[in-house]
Amino acid sequence: MDTVEGWFDEEVKAALAAIRGAEAAKKRATVILLASATASNTPWARVFEHDLACNQRVWYQKWQYKPEIATALNLCTQKALAFADAEIAAVETQALRERRKAIAEGSVDALRGLRMTALSQEDRADYRTAASAMLLALADETLAGRIVMVQKGQALQVDVGGLDDLIERELARVADGSEAGDVGTATGDAEPESGC
Repeated sequence: MDTVEGWFDEEVKAALAAIRGAEAAKKRATVILLASATASNTPWARVFEHDLACNQRVWYQKWQYKPEIATALNLCTQKALAFADAEIAAVETQALRERRKAIAEGSVDALRGLRMTALSQEDRADYRTAASAMLLALADETLAGRIVMVQKGQALQVDVGGLDDLIERELARVADGSEAGDVGTATGDAEPESGC
């Protein structure tokens, strides 16, 4: 009954007020306890042990069949379940927020640790190299993928778009320069050697 305040609204009060007659207070209390038990996954048998509730025999043989009691129990159960779901969602949201915060804080610590390892002269060279590679990978996602491929021994795809054109131009430029030199020598246009 600790969470009753969360779902005990005017609609519930009206439904409970419709329960009248002999032992109305006990009937209302039983409805509230059963709804709370359902929402908290508590066996109904435990409700019937409560001093405020009716006994199990009276509930199952008589009270559960009274329309006003059944209506109130249905409404109270719906409200209690909705409230319990909202509480669980709030707790899960808070836990997710705290988890994300812890991950973010841990990430910063991890980066600091990697940086310290990468810069340390006391750590083994392979540890420093691995830490440096990881820092580079974290700084650039494309680079991260390439580093993983290299570590797994896979061939890297290298983008050579425009490289062939560049090589052809450079070869042509070099060839034009050397051909001009060869032509000058063949025609005798080269400068005479000093001393002739």
